[in-house]
Amino acid sequence: LFYSDSNSLHVEGLLSDMIYTVYVRSLCANGETSAWSEPMSFHTACTAPYQNDFDSYTIGTAPSAGWSVYSSSNMLVDNVVSLDSYTALTNPGTYWSYAAPDSMINIMSGTTVRARLADYYTNSILTTPFIVIPELEDGLGMTLSFNAQICSDQGGPVQGDANTHSFHVLVSEDGGHNYNVLRSWLSTEGADYNYQNFADGMKVELDITQYSGKNISIGFYVQSGSSYYPYTYFFLDSVDIEYNDAACIEVKGLEVSDIFT
Repeated sequence: LFYSDSNSLHVEGLLSDMIYTVYVRSLCANGETSAWSEPMSFHTACTAPYQNDFDSYTIGTAPSAGWSVYSSSNMLVDNVVSLDSYTALTNPGTYWSYAAPDSMINIMSGTTVRARLADYYTNSILTTPFIVIPELEDGLGMTLSFNAQICSDQGGPVQGDANTHSFHVLVSEDGGHNYNVLRSWLSTEGADYNYQNFADGMKVELDITQYSGKNISIGFYVQSGSSYYPYTYFFLDSVDIEYNDAACIEVKGLEVSDIFT
């Protein structure tokens, strides 16, 4: 139970990656109290290293533990997605859910549950909880890795006008209002990273060392400007944020003693 003589309260000692529910009431000068307010819940940030293979999630349910899904008819503009113009989806159904692998559409990962977005003439983004990247010492890095598959709901490559499809990994540093592109996979000819490479599933590794000491959220954004049927399915699994060994750490402070001949 916490007390405050203002309309705000700073609370310390909360655990990371936890959901807390808050109730508030007034305490009057005469000792009387008001009724408790309606509950408000929030999810505290996680701390890297972070891993989620979705196996603890129930198939067909809504995102939880800080994960969210948004959708809009708006397109990505100037490599930025503003979630303030997107609608949060809270009921699983045709367009997204947690799903089980099947024999026709089989992501690389061998885990039993994965996240799924069905993109049909819309633009959808699946976002992680906020994750604190520790201050990294010299020689240490941080890598984001995940398994993804983007395909027709009938299996195989995405169909329709290929130039209207793209996939983007985004990062937010401002509390989730705006997500900036970290890397894009396009279907246009000559693209450095090709969208169709995900048809059979692919593991992706991205360096995120630049976010050292920051509180970030990762967005997985599937963009489609075509109403072509069948649906475009996006599957995500085995999301990891971990230290990398790309750089060797300089050895310092060596001493030699007890030398015998």
